[in-house]
Amino acid sequence: MENKKSFSTLPLYITIIIGLIIGLLYSLRALAMATSRHRTQDVGPYKIELLSRGEQTEGTPSRINLIVTAESKPEEIKLFYYALNKEEARPVLVHKVQPPKKEFLQISMLPAGDTGFYTAVLPPLKMAEQYYYYIAVSDQLGQYLSYPSDKKLLKITYRGTGVLWVTVLHI
Repeated sequence: MENKKSFSTLPLYITIIIGLIIGLLYSLRALAMATSRHRTQDVGPYKIELLSRGEQTEGTPSRINLIVTAESKPEEIKLFYYALNKEEARPVLVHKVQPPKKEFLQISMLPAGDTGFYTAVLPPLKMAEQYYYYIAVSDQLGQYLSYPSDKKLLKITYRGTGVLWVTVLHI
């Protein structure tokens, strides 16, 4: 007489279904995060789409890209920004307080021909340092319109590379 144990396959199927649901939800979240990086907003007669990331790797320059679509080309696009060093940025990152107000520096965003694509490059920062910025678009009448129009500043935070064993333990 053979003594065979009969195992039910129901727990296996339940585990596979739960795994598929988690994988689907994770994929949808990743897709939503990838598409939310592109922020489009109407600024006066212009439709502006920001193509920049909110995080940057330590030591790499920040490239801020815009696509401007309108019937008439803007006269000029300027980027107004300031940087926070590690001591200034740490309370903002950890305690979620408002960033200190500093004097804005400005640079002109360079167009790529008549494509409506504009770009500017900010110098690299160290880990945990941040850039705060907004964009000003000059129309045909010489008026400056700001992006984002709700008076909030956009930011870029610099991150360092993680330590492998800490990452493994965290996962």
